[in-house]
Amino acid sequence: MHVIAKPILVEFWTEHSDAEKPLQAWYRSMESEVFQNFNELKATFASADYVDGLTVFDIGG
Repeated sequence: MHVIAKPILVEFWTEHSDAEKPLQAWYRSMESEVFQNFNELKATFASADYVDGLTVFDIGG
């Protein structure tokens, strides 16, 4: 998967330091994994939802 907004993630975890480790772990997973379909992604990220053509993640609770 291609994450197109890493600077936004960095900006967020700079302001919210408790989010840095979960977001970095999520980012590494997304960069290294290739999901063939939403079901494969959902098997790895159970909290992922598909909303209006976008995948939404609940990262770190």
